[in-house]
Amino acid sequence: DEFSLRNIEMLLKPPEAPLPQDEFLLKKPRAAEKSPKGGVLVVGIDSLMTQLAKCCKPAPPDAIGGFVTRGKGVSVHRSDCSNFRELAARSGERVIDVEWGTPKAESGAAYPVDVSVEAADRQGLLRDISEVFAKEKMNLVGVQTQSVKGTAWMTFTVEIADSGRLAKVLAIVADVQGVRSARRR
Repeated sequence: DEFSLRNIEMLLKPPEAPLPQDEFLLKKPRAAEKSPKGGVLVVGIDSLMTQLAKCCKPAPPDAIGGFVTRGKGVSVHRSDCSNFRELAARSGERVIDVEWGTPKAESGAAYPVDVSVEAADRQGLLRDISEVFAKEKMNLVGVQTQSVKGTAWMTFTVEIADSGRLAKVLAIVADVQGVRSARRR
């Protein structure tokens, strides 16, 4: 019989002891650390699972409404969200009243919000707009850009604690050279 180095190594190497069960989950998932917890109250019901809708990305103090999903608790939408209006028209009995909870000072909840920018494409445009968010201390977590025939369409995802402050920042973005419009999606 022939023995390869791998076979000899496996025979001579002692087997590794399995880890005790306690050591498997030492780290918290990152998503749980960032997600705004307890920011939404379902009117009349305590401790109901809620999630912020990805289509409209609501943030305080937006007017919001809830939709009872199958298996995922209550999905929270902005009241003016086209998806929410369509769901309400189709299944009105699953619409539920929700409101923003009172924020805890130490919570520092941040809500991801999409911002659409249309601008004349030029070198340094992305840097200039990103700089505005950095100077205003807004965490930029995502960017999508597309340029066609000299026009740049950009979608920035920023984390905000309050949508009221976003309006001021959008006014500053609108003043960047070449920007035609800057608005929340």
